Amino acid sequence: MINNIEKVLERGGRLEVLVEKTSAMNNNTVRFRRQSRRYQNNLWWSNLRLRVTFIMIFFIVIYIVLAFFCHGPLLMSCWR
Repeated sequence: MINNIEKVLERGGRLEVLVEKTSAMNNNTVRFRRQSRRYQNNLWWSNLRLRVTFIMIFFIVIYIVLAFFCHGPLLMSCWR
């Protein structure tokens, strides 16, 4: 009987450890979700800045080419 009581107490101790571990895992998952969301937002903004930069460079190159062919920065000969 004493042996059975010891086993029950030991099992209760294991359950407490298991509950602590699950609580820690839950806290870690919440933190992981928050960090992953923040990382995803940072990547999205970085990607957007990169796209905008490429689009601006593209339009600047197009303007330079047009200015070269239209003989001036105001593109007056191309409008006629």
